[in-house]
Amino acid sequence: MKRFIIPFILLFALTAHADVSKKAGLTISDYSEMAGQTIADLSKVAGQTIASATCDTTNVIFWWRCEDATLNGDCIGAGNPLACCSGADAGTCDYSAGDTTGTVFSGAVFNTDAVKYGTNGLDLPTLGDAVAFTPITATMDEQARIGMWVRLTTFTDTRTLLTIYYVADRDYIRLRLDGTDELELTYDYNYTTRTATTTGADLATGTWYFIEAYWNTTTDTMGILVNGVSKGTYTGTVNPFTDDADYMHIGDGSGTAQDTHIDNIIISTDSTVDLYTTCKDEAEWPE
Repeated sequence: MKRFIIPFILLFALTAHADVSKKAGLTISDYSEMAGQTIADLSKVAGQTIASATCDTTNVIFWWRCEDATLNGDCIGAGNPLACCSGADAGTCDYSAGDTTGTVFSGAVFNTDAVKYGTNGLDLPTLGDAVAFTPITATMDEQARIGMWVRLTTFTDTRTLLTIYYVADRDYIRLRLDGTDELELTYDYNYTTRTATTTGADLATGTWYFIEAYWNTTTDTMGILVNGVSKGTYTGTVNPFTDDADYMHIGDGSGTAQDTHIDNIIISTDSTVDLYTTCKDEAEWPE
């Protein structure tokens, strides 16, 4: 019986999933993440066709590789994939319709110690370390998904990862550690706070996590995903902001000193996990 089963499996893999770029050229023995699973379980593959696995950055609002404070290029927008989003140049450009260079605060540095993808990452070793950019468009006033790689090298208390400020109305959106090994996304509008807090994130030092936070004022939802898995949600009224944001801090606007590494930040109205999957030429996505 076994001699018939093995060729069938290999034939199925080659015919049904040769179009999935992450798996192409691999054998069944390479699929450690698929062991014991059925096709229905494979959320990254099930229901997809080759047409859905193209790099489409049309809805990307901000993409920063954290190599340095300069945003070096514009490969995002309509008519993609463009040259630096595919082929030999894939993953080599940043994008923002706002600043071309961020403002570095306190002891924030770019080095190989903090890298997850590329050459450098953003190292935030002390209290107050941050890099600030001017937010991009009013799109974020209604909905957005923020994805980033995060690694804690020390852990003591709260630590802000990203904050978007609306100065005139004193509104803000903030993603931070909540003082334990969990995360919280706070959406403050007109002095009313909405918060999504994770349960079971269980963040540990020395480990890279892909964190995605999102809000949508049309569906009245907020939430946080860790390595592609939903860990916390909020459902209730989420009002759109009435003005454009004034600035965006990546790093500490508040909290306590603890060494934090951040790399490759994307803000989009699409899933940032999917963008990493289809727009990077290396397998740097959360498993």
